[in-house]
Amino acid sequence: MNLVSLIGRVVKEVEVQQLQPSGKSVFNNTMAVQNVYRNNHDSYHSHFIQVVAWGKIAERIGKFVKKGDRIGVEGRLNTRRYTNKNHQEVYVTEVVIEQVYFLERKHETEEIESPFEDPQSLFVE
Repeated sequence: MNLVSLIGRVVKEVEVQQLQPSGKSVFNNTMAVQNVYRNNHDSYHSHFIQVVAWGKIAERIGKFVKKGDRIGVEGRLNTRRYTNKNHQEVYVTEVVIEQVYFLERKHETEEIESPFEDPQSLFVE
């Protein structure tokens, strides 16, 4: 079974791109996820995990999430490879988001639309 669940903060500015020629929405970003235990220096260690979402989920994230917000995601682990501009093969491991949970805003005072005002907006079909 390939199932991943994460809770963490969005690291980079949120940007949803439209792929051409299909027009499909895609969200690529990094989540900072803390371990649930402290290390030898009595501090938490964070992992920086690549995440990607497609279609309506990507659009919801683009509408409601900002850099620094805490979200929960469920999805699957995916590994892919491509050839970069220098003709080198690059391997990428990422979590493909299949469900997103809006948990906490980094700055609650920001005036942006909230998914909690419309409970139906929390669910993506």
